[in-house]
Amino acid sequence: MGAKMKMILGLVLALGLVACSNSGKISGVYVRESDNQLLFVQIVKTDDGKLTGRSETVAILADGSIKDESFPLEGSADGMQLSLKTNVLFGMGPSFSGTISGNALTIVGDGGQAVLKRTTLEKFTRQKNSLSAAAKGIVATKDRAKNEADKQAFLKNLADDGDELETKLPQVFERLHQNVQAVLERTQKRHDAIAGNLKKLRAKRLIASPDDKISIEGDIQSEVGDMQSLASDYDATVSEVRNSYDELEAVVNSFKANCEKASSLGYAPLPVQCADAQSYIAKYKKTRAIVKDQFETAGTGLFPRSQ
Repeated sequence: MGAKMKMILGLVLALGLVACSNSGKISGVYVRESDNQLLFVQIVKTDDGKLTGRSETVAILADGSIKDESFPLEGSADGMQLSLKTNVLFGMGPSFSGTISGNALTIVGDGGQAVLKRTTLEKFTRQKNSLSAAAKGIVATKDRAKNEADKQAFLKNLADDGDELETKLPQVFERLHQNVQAVLERTQKRHDAIAGNLKKLRAKRLIASPDDKISIEGDIQSEVGDMQSLASDYDATVSEVRNSYDELEAVVNSFKANCEKASSLGYAPLPVQCADAQSYIAKYKKTRAIVKDQFETAGTGLFPRSQ
């Protein structure tokens, strides 16, 4: 081989080595890591000088979820100067330029500039896993905070209900008892008045003339109608009182159930009234029994046919 031919062959080999060297310097994985975010670019330079690859953004959102977007990448290179196109990359728009210097890739687009460091896919995978673990930690922290807030709100509502039961339940019992007594007294008084009128009218009818008997009979029927209306009103009042006690029972039982729920969830400290919940139920049953004896039984005696 002549000297000239050897020189040409050496030049061709040298150019080939330079091309391979540049290709190797451009191709690779580049990542920028910041708080709660990874910016990733993978570039592969083909033999014809074109660039392919992909871009990826991985970020932790405010709610602790992970947003992971990946897009194909293409472009060309002029030495270490790159011209790249992709979908929106890191907010820089679909087209941006890049410069490789050592192990750094600097990209510039409409949204600004970012510097990414050369790394490996394995390291990027580890970084993604770390980001995912951090996201789970954020979610867990938020869940703990929410659970604690829910717990405190539940305990506060329970304490408020306990205070209300402790102060108002005796008052409600007393009011109901007084109302029952008042209704009984009014009904008894009205009942006795109607019964007295009926007794007088029936006695008067016995000695009345035929013409007067017709008028007296009308008065008797009027009094009987008043007695029936009184019985109907009394029955309605009994029903209202029953409903009031049913509502009270539901309130007391609900409070007791919420105390048991808080205890089963391990909430503490429980309101002191939770320890008295059973006594509230006992007091309710005792008071209702008194009402049943004094009110419903009295009604049966006053209006035996209406019960």
